[in-house]
Formats: sequence, C-alpha cells, structure tokens
Amino acid sequence: MGGPVYHYQTNLYSPRKLPAYYDNTVFIYEWSRNFIKEVKLDDNGDILKINPFLPTFTFNRPMDMKIGPDGMIYMIEWGTGFGGDNPDAKIIRIEYTGGNNRSPVAVASATPTSGSAPLPVQFSSAGTYDPDPDGPLTYQWSFFGDGMINSTNANPAFTYNVAALTLSIPHLLYAPFSAPVWRVPCR
Repeated sequence: MGGPVYHYQTNLYSPRKLPAYYDNTVFIYEWSRNFIKEVKLDDNGDILKINPFLPTFTFNRPMDMKIGPDGMIYMIEWGTGFGGDNPDAKIIRIEYTGGNNRSPVAVASATPTSGSAPLPVQFSSAGTYDPDPDGPLTYQWSFFGDGMINSTNANPAFTYNVAALTLSIPHLLYAPFSAPVWRVPCR
C-alpha cells in the first residue's frame, strides 16, 4: 500500500524524528508480506531505489501509516485474525534513536480485565525485554490511559473504585521508550 511521504523539517525539535536522510522518502507497506519499504525518488519523481525499512523488525499486517507532526511514524497493525476481533492488533510508534541501541519491547497484561467495582487488578510486565540490555528497565503505568503515571513498579496492583459501574480496563502501559514504541492495549 502506498504510505506517507516524509518531509524533514529543520525547525522541528524532536530528538526522535526521522533524520534528514529520509527527506522526501515515500514509505510503502505490504499487508500480507509484513514489510515496510522506503522509496527514494530523483528530482523528477522517478524511482531511484527501493530499500527495506527496519528489515529485522517483524510487522503484523500493516494496515495504515502516517507521519506525525513530531516527525515519527505511526502505524496500525491489523494482527493475525480476521473479522476485526484481533487481540494482537495494535498501534505502534516508530521513533528514530540513532546508533544501534534498539528499544525495549513492552508487554503488558492485566488480571482480571473486566468486572464490577471495586475491582482489584494485578498488572504484569512479564515478557517485556530489552534486546540490547544497557541497564535496568524502568516502567511507567497509566491506569486511566490519560498519560499520568500512576506506578513505576514492574508488576503493580491497582483497585478501580467507581461505584455502580462495570469497568473494562483501558490502555494501560505508557511506554516512553525509543523506537519502536508500543502502546499495549490490555483486553
């Protein structure tokens, strides 16, 4: 599928924006083969070359892609299922980190994921890892999906105390890592 064109902005301060190398690069992606490619064009708009983008990264049916105002790539991954109820569907943010240090991969779960208030919930970061360990991992949990950090524990517990409501756990993990960064929905 045809994706966005990246335009490097010298006046945009964002340490994670794509570098000038990608200026005027067209990004294309393929749903069934799970890849992203960068298309380099000449001054006439003709194709010079097509390169793999993040060739060692595994995507899961890329569905849509945008360049954010912060110069980072945002992409919807459809996931493995059909019919729309895909527990592995997600939105990812791809940030440029420079160098070779890859970001930690965030994994989150909650038990239970729904119930009546008061609802005690145990969260888990089991499966989270750093592919290039260079220090201990840190965690920032936002229990209400508003970006406010409610816990920095790896596996926190929290009780939702809303009377007379049935609660369903929202997006829980706030992950200010470097590329790719995941917002992990807990179902």
